[in-house]
Amino acid sequence: MLDAFGVRTVEAVDAFIDRYLRSGIAALTLFARTARQGPHGPEGLDYANVWLDKDCLVSPDGALHFADLEGLDWTAAAAGWTVEDRVREQFDRNAYELFYGLHALLRESERIRGTRLTQPQRRRDAMLRLELALAADPFVGVEVGEDGLDLVVRTGLDSAGVTRIRGIDR
Repeated sequence: MLDAFGVRTVEAVDAFIDRYLRSGIAALTLFARTARQGPHGPEGLDYANVWLDKDCLVSPDGALHFADLEGLDWTAAAAGWTVEDRVREQFDRNAYELFYGLHALLRESERIRGTRLTQPQRRRDAMLRLELALAADPFVGVEVGEDGLDLVVRTGLDSAGVTRIRGIDR
């Protein structure tokens, strides 16, 4: 696939992975990014039956795009759900697909570089790439600790606080 997109150099695969991560994390945190006060409390965009592996397209530059827009709808963080619950549930629903794709891209990056990383080295590489891809993101920050990488998700709502989500274990 990368070859068909013209991604053949180290620089090109790095840029592809950066856009893949930036757009993928944006998709997984759509509720947080669109959170607002609605008539029944906080609400945000949710995608009930939209999945990254079958309802998104990958552009030649690595960015993910929703292809099933009819699944997007405003959803209240009500009826026993907090904003944090909605943010976490939306992230968890598609995180596997995003990180599976990242793993495949990192393996292809290794092939292009002519290297072979161990699993711990690949995890460190993934953590660094997430840090770089999200450095300017106003809604998702990255905190790396001894035991792994956490994503710190913010909304535009003062009352919502932050949601910490484990991204990668060491």
